Amino acid sequence: MWIKIYSESDEDPFRDPSSKILARLNHRERANLLQDWQFENDTDDAELIRVQLEACAMMQLDSQFRTFAFSVIVFGRYARLIRWDRAGAVVTRRLDCRKQPALFAEFFWRFNHATPVHRGWDPSISPATEAEAERARAKLGIENDEPIFKYEVPDDCESFRHRLADTEDPFPATRYQYLGPRPPVRLHPLVGRATRSISVYDPRADRVVYMKDTWRVAEQCVMKEGDTYRLLHRHNVPHIIPLERANDIGGHGGTTVTQSLFDEGWVCESKQCQNLVTYTHYRIVLGIVGRDLTTFRSTYELVSGITDAVEAHKRAYEVAHILHGDISMGNILLTEDGQGLLIDWDLCIRVIDPENPTENDRPRGTWPFISAELLQGGPRTPNTRLDDLECFLYVAIVTAIHHCSSNMPAKVRQDFFKHYFGHVDHHDDDGYARGGSSKMLSISAKSFFPPDQWLGEKFKFSKSPCLLELLRDLSEGFS
Repeated sequence: MWIKIYSESDEDPFRDPSSKILARLNHRERANLLQDWQFENDTDDAELIRVQLEACAMMQLDSQFRTFAFSVIVFGRYARLIRWDRAGAVVTRRLDCRKQPALFAEFFWRFNHATPVHRGWDPSISPATEAEAERARAKLGIENDEPIFKYEVPDDCESFRHRLADTEDPFPATRYQYLGPRPPVRLHPLVGRATRSISVYDPRADRVVYMKDTWRVAEQCVMKEGDTYRLLHRHNVPHIIPLERANDIGGHGGTTVTQSLFDEGWVCESKQCQNLVTYTHYRIVLGIVGRDLTTFRSTYELVSGITDAVEAHKRAYEVAHILHGDISMGNILLTEDGQGLLIDWDLCIRVIDPENPTENDRPRGTWPFISAELLQGGPRTPNTRLDDLECFLYVAIVTAIHHCSSNMPAKVRQDFFKHYFGHVDHHDDDGYARGGSSKMLSISAKSFFPPDQWLGEKFKFSKSPCLLELLRDLSEGFS
């Protein structure tokens, strides 16, 4: 674990209600006080310390094979213990290290005697043998000194058949092993799916496949991604990657804990905690290793790849009654021959009545590509097919401007992206971010594209005037 130490007692980033006052209150009075108690100190220094703590936790969770983590913050003579997972963090009230040394020492004693799994290590990943590693490196084309690991992926195909039939699930998942390197360290937000994807070697089939390690949203309104792929293939939806294996990893730490504690009697600000989401550790293996949309070899390949993804989206909606719900630049892949593939169906929506979309509080997609109306309307605004189609428009614009040569200088391009695709207008009373005003105004006025006003002259792509006309027509169509 890591320990963050500050020298002064007044550097505590949190504030506890007085134990003397709590002792004088009855049960209802105590519950009301804690429910509204502002646990986070609101000073600038306290906010900075919380940002530092979160950064340390993010680095540990993203650079290690880990399901959760413990840490300690010390400030002067006081300390707090913290448990982190992908749903948030649990912080103790502060301990006086001089008056309560036994309690402080017992925590470290227990941690020292805990198993690696109970310290937060992921038991489904282990080092490969040298023979396994050598074979995997050759198949994956990676350097001889790079460590190789065995990734365990349970398969729930039989379970899926029984879930469709609404019968009890008597089938335990078969566990398969894949060989691959450590995923690249990429800092994800502490709370969320923390998706990591790599190419891995399947020793049973002697071929390279694509593995995605994520923390899926474990809510009734969100299907397992593997189940979604099975339904899409059952309905012959085109431009979808073949599914190999998929299931929850399970075991200790396989599901987040933080969200389950919001109604405990000791929790401060419990109203805020009710918005927390349950996440479950999940792996899915797909049969094709694609390349990023940004690696397009020509603007024709860019446009045709997005078109393929739109076709997959259309067929999934009309035939399988599934709405993707998370269209972004990272969720469209290209095959070696330039075919587009629509991936990452882990936030999809089952469409019951296309004419009457219902409210939902499922997590949204990727902020820069979310539709203007969803960004403005808040978390319960229905996500419709038109919202997803608007996301495709933003994927085309962002990819084209960022990766095709044009007369837009780098600084202007950066400001343009920040203004339209990264800006948060405000946070509402429940803490949800709202945005999209720039998108809404520009699309309504048919001035979203091209961004001439950002240049003081006509925007143009250096080598592809056809692409400019296409993006202009698409933008005006959404007005």
